[in-house]
Amino acid sequence: MHKRGGEKQWSQEYLAEQCDLDPQQIARLERGEIVDLDPYLKKLLNAFNLQGLALKEFFAVAGYPYPLEIEYKKEQIHWLLSHIPYPASVRTPLWDFIAFNKYHHLLYSYTDEFVEKLKKGQLGANLLRMLFDPEVRGYGLSSIQDTEDAAAGLERSVRVFRSMSAPFVNEPRYEVIVREMLQFREFARLWKTLSTDENETKLIDYRPFRDVDNPQVGRLQFLASRVPPRYLNDNLDISVYTPTLTSWTKYQELFGQISINEVYFLSD
Repeated sequence: MHKRGGEKQWSQEYLAEQCDLDPQQIARLERGEIVDLDPYLKKLLNAFNLQGLALKEFFAVAGYPYPLEIEYKKEQIHWLLSHIPYPASVRTPLWDFIAFNKYHHLLYSYTDEFVEKLKKGQLGANLLRMLFDPEVRGYGLSSIQDTEDAAAGLERSVRVFRSMSAPFVNEPRYEVIVREMLQFREFARLWKTLSTDENETKLIDYRPFRDVDNPQVGRLQFLASRVPPRYLNDNLDISVYTPTLTSWTKYQELFGQISINEVYFLSD
């Protein structure tokens, strides 16, 4: 039995000990004699301690869909976001916001009432909802649109979501999001139209610069980057917007008023 990447060669006895299983059970697993792997998956995962692509490969080889497990410690996210002096947020692959910091809050001119409203309903604080729901639409839209017109920006957003969410189509949360989003006419039209586009899975959403219109200081340009979530959860998307030099003066004017970098959680 080889550990991932050839780092170690484990005997059946050693693996059985790490998994708290009988060596005969490990032997039967290797020979493919055990069809129902459910009772063994968690023990094997704990023993191998796989992460990232290696973890996804494990599920693929085992013939199981990659689970969307969003386990995290609030104190870790709070510490990270509160120590980033730029707009930063944490989302799931299905675009559910978990938290964002005060810089993000101020950049999009959120109010505390709006944040509380986002938590309501089955969609909750989902970015797709913020793009298509007339009751909350507008907040965060400019970062998705950039310099494109509104229609092109919305279409691109649906394409990106379909591409990013592809590994999780069997997840209950995915089904809830799509079902609830289909009540919005424009989303339903795009979802139906784009569902037959054979090139959509080839989409790469990499646009390093994002423009955001702030009502206090006007348009700001940011360099969008992602923080590796290795210490939080591989399924978390941690986005940080760093201002460009052309926006630095406006950035200081807007964010100079922040004395405490609060963190807002939108998911329990």
